[in-house]
Amino acid sequence: MNQQQEIQKLREELLNYKSIFDTGNDDHRFSTAFKAPKQLAAVIKALYLFPIVGYNSLIAIADSHGHTQDHDKTYVRMMIYRTRKILKKYGIEIEARPLFGYEIDAKARAKIKEMVGD
Repeated sequence: MNQQQEIQKLREELLNYKSIFDTGNDDHRFSTAFKAPKQLAAVIKALYLFPIVGYNSLIAIADSHGHTQDHDKTYVRMMIYRTRKILKKYGIEIEARPLFGYEIDAKARAKIKEMVGD
């Protein structure tokens, strides 16, 4: 796969984020497993499902959970801060990838899979 094809694939994945979180059909599993509010449970779900979760994806999550204020990086940082605080209790760390977004490693994904019963 060349670089242009990879970029196109990533763009398509990003466009799918909003539709994934608008349904909210299994946020309750993540919310229950981590004792997290629905918005932060959606962030955990995104980190679990996708290799990188970027700014636009986090804004889509905020929008789909009723956040209607102007979006800025401060709000996104707050969402990540609160999600990190929740996940830290379970030994899971969120890593920042400058210019790309946030991610968790394979070990963390396995732990989340175990906790949500996926």
